[in-house]
Amino acid sequence: ACDRMFEKGVSSMIVSLGKKGAVFCSPDRMFHCPVLPGVDIVNTTGAGDSLMAGFGYGLFLGEDVQTSARYAVAAAQICTMSSSTVSENMSGDLVISIAEEIVIDEELSGLFK
Repeated sequence: ACDRMFEKGVSSMIVSLGKKGAVFCSPDRMFHCPVLPGVDIVNTTGAGDSLMAGFGYGLFLGEDVQTSARYAVAAAQICTMSSSTVSENMSGDLVISIAEEIVIDEELSGLFK
């Protein structure tokens, strides 16, 4: 599916996988950012927006694509832990703290567990 998007001119994309995290795709690489285990999902409203905001935040800070993707998944995970659409706990420091614990899966092996 990603190949068809690249043929149409898309240079990169993040595909949300819900409780499995997200996959980053570009013509030359693909990797999976899983969510941290053991976190209760309270509400998914706004999680996709938080995913995009977290990715943009990382790029804004000058981070590389992998780190920005980890920020994306961390922000989405923070969002799902709150009953509010915008988590009262959302902060740059918390996003970075959670992102530091996320291990990138270059093999995509975490998708098939």
